[in-house]
Amino acid sequence: MPGGKQVAGNGAAEESEAAGYQYVHDMREWGNKLSGATLRLAGLLHVAHHPADAWRRPIDADRMADAVRLAEFFAAHYRAALTTIGSDSAIENARYLLGVLTTRGMTTFTRREAHRRVAHKFAKSDEVAAVLAELTALGWVRSGPDGRYELHPRATGQRPESADSLTTPMTGDVSTSQSTREAVSTPT
Repeated sequence: MPGGKQVAGNGAAEESEAAGYQYVHDMREWGNKLSGATLRLAGLLHVAHHPADAWRRPIDADRMADAVRLAEFFAAHYRAALTTIGSDSAIENARYLLGVLTTRGMTTFTRREAHRRVAHKFAKSDEVAAVLAELTALGWVRSGPDGRYELHPRATGQRPESADSLTTPMTGDVSTSQSTREAVSTPT
C-alpha cells in the first residue's frame, strides 16, 4: 500500500473490504439502511436462539456474525436485481420517456416522433433508440412491422383487454372452446 504500513497477509482482506464499501456505495440509499437492518436481524436471530430469556442476555458474536452474513446475502441479491433491470440512469431515462409518452397520449409513435418530444433531454436519436430498447426489454413498448412503436395498454390506463393492433387477427375456424383473444398475450 503506498504511503502506509501493510501487515503481511492482510492485503487481500483490505482489498475485499474496499470492494465491499464500493459495492454498498453504488446502492446508496439502500446501503445507508443496511447497518440498521443488520442490527435488527441480529436482534431477531438472538430472540429466535434464546426465546425464553433473550431480553436478559446480550447479543453474542455468533448471532451478529449470522446477521452480517444475511446482510451480505441480501446486498448481493439487491445488486443482482439492479443488474438485471439495468443501470440507474437507463431506468431513469426509461421512466422519463414513458412518462412523456403517457402524458402526451402517444399510444403509437415512431422513434422520430418520440425524439421530437424529448430532444431537450436526449440530443441524439441513438439515445432515444437505447431508451426505447430498454422500454421494449421491460415490456412497456413494442415495435411493429412498420417501424412504429406501440405503448403497452397498462401504461396508458387502458384495460388489458383493449384492442391489440400489432398482433395479426386469427383467421379460419375457431372452436367454441377457443377465444379469438388467444392470439394476444395477456399482460402479467
